[in-house]
Amino acid sequence: MTSAADLLARDPFAAHLGAELLSDDPVVVRMTVGPQHCNFRGTAHGAVVYGLADIVLSLASNTTGSPSLMIDSHLVATSRAGPGDVLVAVGEEMTLGRTLGTYRVVVRNAEERLVAVFTGTVIRR
Repeated sequence: MTSAADLLARDPFAAHLGAELLSDDPVVVRMTVGPQHCNFRGTAHGAVVYGLADIVLSLASNTTGSPSLMIDSHLVATSRAGPGDVLVAVGEEMTLGRTLGTYRVVVRNAEERLVAVFTGTVIRR
């Protein structure tokens, strides 16, 4: 079994986002939104928030046994984030069967304001 820290260290996209592992049980990852993460409105691009949540789901689902691959996901954005905002994403395993698992990732800013909720389904190989 590979640790969340080992997996994160091998992920160049996570490094690009500036993702930092705070905990591996539950998986908690933090990043600071920079200007390179923002869209033409000056707010964090949806792809950045999705990417952060996807990283957390990947860490949570690949450190509990068999390798997994996300087969479905859904993101609900509830508020904006901008340059300098610190985002914290917390992943939680909701169900885990023999071949499928479901996960939920909650993304909040440093003031605990909800930024997004991400759900994903993985298939285990």
